Amino acid sequence: MIGRRDQVMSEVVSEGSNPADRTGLRSKNRILLVDNDKTILEGFRQILEMEGFGVDTAESGKQSLDKVCGEHFCLALVGGSLPDMSGEDLEAKMGEIASDIRVLGLGTRMIDPKKLLEIVRANTESQI
Repeated sequence: MIGRRDQVMSEVVSEGSNPADRTGLRSKNRILLVDNDKTILEGFRQILEMEGFGVDTAESGKQSLDKVCGEHFCLALVGGSLPDMSGEDLEAKMGEIASDIRVLGLGTRMIDPKKLLEIVRANTESQI
């Protein structure tokens, strides 16, 4: 699995232009990744940062709410299971704190890196 992820990440980078050329635009679009699996968080962080997105991570609902209170995120990608609350509860609470954040629930264990980028681009394009 790791070998396949590395291959796809390499393909994603080689298809685009230099990520540094895009950083100025996308750094305004911060993304919060929420999942209880550190490996998934780190892998997705690397993919999105290579594309020039600003990324932060949280391993629980509470940790993600604390981050949303202190920083602006245009998008939150929430993984399958969290130790302290459901994805629906988290989405509702994030909406109370920051009405402009988009929250998407993802079955992160099944997301291909290219699909991840498509989802993120589609949900941040209007905010760039």
